[in-house]
Amino acid sequence: MRTKYPFSAGRQPVIALLAAVLLAGCSRATATVWPAATLHDGKVLLASPQAVYAIDATSGAQVWRFPLENNNDLHAFETAPAVNADRIIVASGAKLVLALDPATGVEAWRYSDPNQLTKTAAVSMSAADGRSYSAIGTTLRALDNENGKVLWQFAGGDEFWGAPATSTATIYVPNMDHKLSALDAVTGALRWERSFPGALAATPALADAALYVGTLSRALYAVNTSNGKDIWVHETQGFVWGTPLVTADRVYFGDLDGIVYCVNRSNGTEIWRATAAGSVRGTPALDGDKLFVVTDNGFVHALNASSGTPAWQLELDPKNAERLLDSPIAANGLLYISTYNGEHLLYALLQDSGTTSWFFPPVTK
Repeated sequence: MRTKYPFSAGRQPVIALLAAVLLAGCSRATATVWPAATLHDGKVLLASPQAVYAIDATSGAQVWRFPLENNNDLHAFETAPAVNADRIIVASGAKLVLALDPATGVEAWRYSDPNQLTKTAAVSMSAADGRSYSAIGTTLRALDNENGKVLWQFAGGDEFWGAPATSTATIYVPNMDHKLSALDAVTGALRWERSFPGALAATPALADAALYVGTLSRALYAVNTSNGKDIWVHETQGFVWGTPLVTADRVYFGDLDGIVYCVNRSNGTEIWRATAAGSVRGTPALDGDKLFVVTDNGFVHALNASSGTPAWQLELDPKNAERLLDSPIAANGLLYISTYNGEHLLYALLQDSGTTSWFFPPVTK
């Protein structure tokens, strides 16, 4: 790794794929696969093109892997693992949803999408209250967490790229057809639905009675969970792909023009903005007074969460990590970052300096 130009330096151009996705509301674009991680019970759960790994969050040692050997029939695992009670729920581009044992990675059940028109499809996953929500292509299904049986299903107008935001009574489902649908979590019945000017590519952030929705229409919306009506709208310079990070009084998010925003949670008033080295697709991570952001061209930024001033910046694996598309995870003094095309699948950096603590898989001699 090496330190590059200051944080305030000019943005890098948005890469061709992301630029094409901006037209997703008007064309049949296809979601792209990249590694994605979740932190659970002292382990980083990493879904990668070849396998799902459980990695010790302190040492970087592998705890288990699924499958034990590469299996091309599974295609790539393409969404962050979801944790639900005693199951880890993962999904693959082969239109499969699998439940794994958290301790061993042994498969408990699998669900195969019955639509045989295509061999693969965009997949997103979330889980809560004994149900796993599998969005495969244009169909969302609620699966029983114990056995994988379908409880209900909901048809979208286009592909689901973002997973539903979940609560006990209601789930909120974004779609690339510009619509956000509120569904009864138990029955799947439609409670309300509304449209936005742009496509919805990521999971909305749910906090108390508000949803914070990024759109591919240069705006972040705060909407009421009971009826979908606007609470406030914050216009942005670029398209907002990722899920916002919501705290007690602030909302942090980035856009595809490389701008990082901090706005007031109650009214959407901008508190500060900063310029990153490239497009920001993932959710920022916050730990203490530091906010962490990664960019699609391989840069990692640490900012002061109160002011947006830079603490440090580096380029991760400059020869190989062309794109950082997943959301970073900040915990226990470390910053966990998965890479799309890096020498390693996962890096753990020290939060105070950006120095590498460990990476996975380790170099073999």
